[in-house]
Amino acid sequence: MGRFGFIPNQKSLSPIKIKMKHKNLSKINQPGHIHFATTKTFEKNPFFLDCNCCDILLENIDSYRNELDYKIFGYVIMPDHLHILIWFDVNDEPVPTPGGADSGLSRTINLQQNKSVATPGTSNWVALGLSRTESIKQKNITSKNAPLNISKIMHRIKGKTATDIRKELNINFKWQKGFYDFNIYTHKKFLEKLNYVHNNPHKDNRIKNPENYPYSSL
Repeated sequence: MGRFGFIPNQKSLSPIKIKMKHKNLSKINQPGHIHFATTKTFEKNPFFLDCNCCDILLENIDSYRNELDYKIFGYVIMPDHLHILIWFDVNDEPVPTPGGADSGLSRTINLQQNKSVATPGTSNWVALGLSRTESIKQKNITSKNAPLNISKIMHRIKGKTATDIRKELNINFKWQKGFYDFNIYTHKKFLEKLNYVHNNPHKDNRIKNPENYPYSSL
């Protein structure tokens, strides 16, 4: 059991059509689907070897989880990328139903009180690695008043994290443009992706103690 405090059940579900979308393609916001999202740092710079960068990313995931009302069913912060399992159709049941909840996150992260949740303006997205062109194209779906969708969630998390790391740690942090999104449609696929997420630290020799890696939901 990780920071999010969930235990997946073993319920099997009927398959639903799936498509994999890459960073330059549109995302599929199928109602009920859990999203397996991956985003990388610019040129795979290992910014997240610094635990302070990891803490800031987790703080913003939690902050927007409360603000935007999505749930997290698994995550890992690797030195140069983030994997995260997100579900945001809170008025429906997730497909598949992983069981449990992520309510423990806010209790395990040392949140900075009264921290602004404002995101940078469009003119700053290029400097932060978020692509001005992508920002303009996705203006309607990432805006404050847009219905909740995976692009909006990742846009907010990435933008605020980059801004905070630069301001608080004086690090020239930058994300790679865009992100990968995979719609999960069965419980079997959910467990496959969750296990993949949790096995990531064991595959990276920069992580010296993967069994006790603190930046994972395991």
